[in-house]
Amino acid sequence: MAPIPVIFYVILVVTGQSPIRFDHKVNSLAECLFEVHEFMAKPSHELLIRGGQLQVGCIAEFAPSEEH
Repeated sequence: MAPIPVIFYVILVVTGQSPIRFDHKVNSLAECLFEVHEFMAKPSHELLIRGGQLQVGCIAEFAPSEEH
C-alpha cells in the first residue's frame, strides 16, 4: 500500500490584516503533526503582539479506489 499524501496547512489571521494561507506537501502524517505542534507551541511574534487566530492542520489526500 502506497503512503497517503499529506498536506500541512497554516491559516494566520492577525487582527486588522488579510488572512495569510500556506500549504505544503509533507512525507508523512508524523511529519505533519510535528509541524502542527511546532507552529502551535511557538506562534509568530506578530500574532502574539497584535492578536488574531492561528489555524494549523493536516489534510490527507485519498485517490479513488480501484478495487470493487
